[in-house]
Amino acid sequence: MNSTPAVLALALFAGTAQAAELPGKALYETTCLVCHGDDGKGAMPGVSDLTDARAVLAQADAVLLKRIVEGYQSPGSPMAMPPKGGNPKLTEKDVVELLRYMRATFKP
Repeated sequence: MNSTPAVLALALFAGTAQAAELPGKALYETTCLVCHGDDGKGAMPGVSDLTDARAVLAQADAVLLKRIVEGYQSPGSPMAMPPKGGNPKLTEKDVVELLRYMRATFKP
């Protein structure tokens, strides 16, 4: 991922808009919802809980953007998130919008 500081700055801008208005909502619903659930708590065993203050969203934006793009397997989890959540059409901007939506929606 060749993120520029401006692109990463977009991810840091998460707190100012209503989550329902963010473009990442539709992307989350079509790419992430099946595994992470509509409440972000994880829809099946082994999927990260996005609402846990000490877990996934506690990571830095750069770490999370890289994990979304490249895929990630949590230590001890039998499941791995595929690159781009299994949606190869996601652009760098889409990934940033997803992270903005998740941060705004699943704040612990």
